[in-house]
Amino acid sequence: MKAQDAGRAYRAVWTLTAAGDAAAALLEKRLEPAAAGGRGGQIRQLVADLDADTFATREAASRQLGQFGAEAESALANALSRSPSPEVRARAEALLKQMAGGETAPTAEEVRVGRALVVLERVGSARCRRLLDRLGGGDPDAWQTIMAKCALTRLSRRAAATQAGVPN
Repeated sequence: MKAQDAGRAYRAVWTLTAAGDAAAALLEKRLEPAAAGGRGGQIRQLVADLDADTFATREAASRQLGQFGAEAESALANALSRSPSPEVRARAEALLKQMAGGETAPTAEEVRVGRALVVLERVGSARCRRLLDRLGGGDPDAWQTIMAKCALTRLSRRAAATQAGVPN
């Protein structure tokens, strides 16, 4: 991404934020919850393939999971929590380390959705909360679903702090 593209994207996020509910209306038309069994289903199959009998299948699964980037993180972390075989553990840990080190760039779609979620959280209106709630009802392993739920949690904490008289 060029510096001028990042600057333009930054200005667009703030312009949409300033638009308030009008931005929410626009984003409602462009954002859908992550489909269950879509890429999440494919990612779960690839995680299962990390324990395949053939080396070629395991290698292909590792390579493809690396291309999914952040979208595959929760499925890999979930696999590690289930006491996997040493092969799966080694591959999942290596992929997570690669992702944490910033060695995998987010996809254009992840960047676009991430910016939209930032706008919804910053506006924080009831309409934005409803949209975040709808997006948070998507495939539980999808990056978008997880990020929408996190945004809702932060909004709820902010609202609770405001009610308690704690400054933001």
